Amino acid sequence: MFHPKMKSIQLYLCVAILVSIFIASSATAQIVPMLVERDSEDNSETFWWISPEATPTGLVDSALFAQAATSSLWISPQQTTPSETISRLYRVSDIPETNARNLARFYGGQFVLIGETRWITNDGVPWLHLIGTRLELEASLIQIDSGTVVASWNTSFHGLEHSEQEARASAANSLTHLLSGELASLALTTEHVGDGTTQPQIVVLGNGSAVSYIAFRRALRTEISTIEAVNEIWAAEGRIALSINQSDENADFQTIIDTLTAHRGSDFGAVRIDSVEISGNIITVQLSNAIIAHE
Repeated sequence: MFHPKMKSIQLYLCVAILVSIFIASSATAQIVPMLVERDSEDNSETFWWISPEATPTGLVDSALFAQAATSSLWISPQQTTPSETISRLYRVSDIPETNARNLARFYGGQFVLIGETRWITNDGVPWLHLIGTRLELEASLIQIDSGTVVASWNTSFHGLEHSEQEARASAANSLTHLLSGELASLALTTEHVGDGTTQPQIVVLGNGSAVSYIAFRRALRTEISTIEAVNEIWAAEGRIALSINQSDENADFQTIIDTLTAHRGSDFGAVRIDSVEISGNIITVQLSNAIIAHE
C-alpha cells in the first residue's frame, strides 16, 4: 500500500510528463533563445553566440538547450549547423536586433527570444541553512521575418537550496518551464504574425573589395529607375544583404530581377556582375573585382 505522500509525488510526476508531451507535440514554432546571462555579483556576462561551437556556458542557456532535446518549440544552436559562416560582428553581447534575428535565421529559427537574465543573491533562510537567489528576466519574442514582437516578459524567479549552485539551477529551471508553458499556449506558427514569407533581398557575395560593393549599391539606384533607397539589413562573412525601397509601392520586384539577370557576365554601372542566382524573393549577386572606368 502506497503512502499518501508517495501517491501525490506520483501524480505530480505524471502531470509533469503529460505537460512535457503536450508541449513537445503541440508546439510547431522554432525558437532560438538569445539571452545574455549577467551576474550582479561579479558583473560577468555569458552568451552562447560568442563561441563558434555555440557552447552554453550559462545555466539559463544550458536549461533552454536541454529543452530542445524534448520539445520542438526550441532550437539548440549547439546541436544545429548554421546555414552561413558566422561573422565576428555577431559575437557581441549587445548584438543589434536585426543581427540577432538574422543569426537566429542562420540556425533555422522562425522566432528569436531576445533579452537578458540577471542573477541576484539574497539572504535566503539562514536558520535553515538555505541560500537564496533571484533570477530576473527581461525578454521579447520576435518573429524573425517581420520583426513583430509577439510576447514580452519582465519577471523574476527564485531559488532556495542548500548551495548557491543548486538555488540557481532551481531558478533557471523555473524560468525554462514558465517560458515553455506560455509559449506553447500561444500555439505559435509562422502564420501567427504574418505569412512568414521572406521579404525581397539582394545578397551580395563579397570579393574582398569595398569599392566594387559601393559601386554596385550606387548602380542599383542609378541604373534601375524604380529604386529609391538601398539599405543593409544583415551582414555575414563574405556577404551582405540589401533591402530595396522602390519609389512606387506597386512596383514589381521582377523588374529588378530581370535587370540584374540581364547584366549577368557584363557591366552594371561601374562594376561587373559575374553571376546572378534567383531563389524565391532572394537575388544572390557575385561581383567581379574589376571596376569599370567610364570616360
